[in-house]
Amino acid sequence: MNSNHSSHFKIIAIAALFVFVGIFPAQQAHALANGTLWGWGMNYFGNLGLGWADYGYDPVLGYSRDYVLSPTQVGTDTHWASISAGNYFVMGIKTDGTLWGWGNNYSGNLGLGDTVNRWSPTQVGTDTHWASVSAEDSSVMAVKTDGTLWAWGYNANGQLGLGDTINRSLPTQVGTDTNWSAGTGKISGGYANSAAIKTDGTLWVWGSDIFGETGQGSTNGAISLYYPTQVGRERNWDKVSTMGQFTVLATKTNGTLWAWGDNSYGQLGLGYADYSGNGQHSVPAQVGTETNWSSIGQGDTYSMALKTNGTMWVWGRISPSIATSCGSWICYGVTVSPTQIGTATDWRSLGVYPYPQSLTAIKTNGTLWDWGDNSYGNLGLGDTIARNSPTQVGTGTNWGSVTVGIWGTMATTALLACTATTISNCSLPTTASGSSVGGSCSSGYSGSCNYLCTNGVWSQNLNSCTHSACTATTISNCSLPATASGSSAGSCSSGYSGSCNYLCTGGIWSQSSNSCALSPTATLFAFPTTIDRGYSSVLTWNSANTTSCTPSGGFSTGGATSGSASTGILTSTQNYQVLCTGPGGSINSNTATITVLMPNVSLSATPTRVLSGTNAQITWNASQVESCIVLGPGLSSVSLSGSRSVPITSQSTFTVICQTNSLPITKSVTVNVPTTFGEF
Repeated sequence: MNSNHSSHFKIIAIAALFVFVGIFPAQQAHALANGTLWGWGMNYFGNLGLGWADYGYDPVLGYSRDYVLSPTQVGTDTHWASISAGNYFVMGIKTDGTLWGWGNNYSGNLGLGDTVNRWSPTQVGTDTHWASVSAEDSSVMAVKTDGTLWAWGYNANGQLGLGDTINRSLPTQVGTDTNWSAGTGKISGGYANSAAIKTDGTLWVWGSDIFGETGQGSTNGAISLYYPTQVGRERNWDKVSTMGQFTVLATKTNGTLWAWGDNSYGQLGLGYADYSGNGQHSVPAQVGTETNWSSIGQGDTYSMALKTNGTMWVWGRISPSIATSCGSWICYGVTVSPTQIGTATDWRSLGVYPYPQSLTAIKTNGTLWDWGDNSYGNLGLGDTIARNSPTQVGTGTNWGSVTVGIWGTMATTALLACTATTISNCSLPTTASGSSVGGSCSSGYSGSCNYLCTNGVWSQNLNSCTHSACTATTISNCSLPATASGSSAGSCSSGYSGSCNYLCTGGIWSQSSNSCALSPTATLFAFPTTIDRGYSSVLTWNSANTTSCTPSGGFSTGGATSGSASTGILTSTQNYQVLCTGPGGSINSNTATITVLMPNVSLSATPTRVLSGTNAQITWNASQVESCIVLGPGLSSVSLSGSRSVPITSQSTFTVICQTNSLPITKSVTVNVPTTFGEF
């Protein structure tokens, strides 16, 4: 590993008023309503954006000047919309759509066309259409408002998706697609891999495939995939993280959690670990059965996540630098399945970096809490003393999101505004803290409502909205329209099959019938797809939301919902499918075709009638065979193809015999010699 490209942890979280939230190396960063930017911890490369970088000991201060022990504001700008940090550098987007970078620029990762470090935020080009950015190690991925995907920086593993391993110092478009999603957690750069989700819900991964982290069902050793490659066929991916070294985590829109890649330390959370180096999982595997995962993140050998109920979870191999044991704040050792950290249920977002390990998290009341390694004041507590349990940073209650990296933190702080929402059937607009605003009763309700916004939290002032009908909603995966009392209607939500029907009584839905279940999905692929006659190939199938799979085309699944099987010896081109069945119905996979190349042997003589003492041209050609021998008067050759001029004195027969991996193939041709001139 290049010493300038350290490993990392990145968390992708849901937080109001923010375009992107992430955990990154080199510092922490927070983006709040008023968009001011703050930093603390190490400032080795000017990565805190404070206009200076220093490496020396200050005898007056009593510590190196590159330590910033408490939150310090970066400039006076109040327009920061999102931020993302990499290896001692930060990228940020302002509300006007401009892109900015500062800190370490070793690999051209600031996108400024050079490799010169910057100590203050510096604008990248003049474009005003940047929507989201993800920086990690020394690589950057970003999406514009037109849905195009861009990349720059370090590219040794092909993680920029540009078809090569050449570093870039300017933003370079990845392909020509215009449907890349710019939402929270939709793009993720990584040390060895990158990933992104499109607006159609498909997931794409590229870069290293050492441990099967591209999710293609096989490992390619040291080979990388240099272009975005789709993972499976599902269209319900929600968030993705490639921050783990050779591992990938992702969530789907149904709240399920999936993982694949290296599992040497149980960091996939699948209930086991393989220390032999062969513990990889090359296709997405579901982690448990829960459907309430909201945030995901990874370190080198461990993973962390939040659930929608505000609990915090961890699994994999953890250093003791930030905790004592399982049941306190983090598990020390190896935990192969998600294990809850503490008992708190009010965590809103979190940030972790693997080495030196430290944690930071925000609670639902807007307070910020740090613990773990504090060698460079990166906990923001005014000293360099480590903490092994959460300690509040200051007294502020207006932190919005958090990222943490190598010995440093960045943040923006301001009073939180209240975002648009619907409370008790009262629809409210986005408004600033301290405002009292009138809302409007939701469709199907009548009356009046008014709410007060206090530091990002709505409190009720007046609400007399009462229902007159049932409003559109989704219950148990059954999508219901707004309808009057007494009516009944429903259809299974996208991705579900079956039927449902609900009755509206006094503005309240009551169930009549509901058999909606997740629609099954199935994929099948062959490797290799082209073989010689007499050889075999391997078929691999994967499915989701199924209980059994039945093959067609002459191979066996044993009813398993995923697996691999040999085709056996093939003598002709074959097509294969699997039919997979689950609670939501049945589905046929795509057709996998294995093309069998047939042996081809030809032998000719020109001409086929000659006068005695003249020559004939004997020509032969063979393909998809192992060897050939050509025999005849005046001719003997061991080659797959050739042409010889042979003297003919009497009727002569020439024969080619080609050996295949089954039966030999024989072809003959005869050159005739007329006995009289009239016969010629």
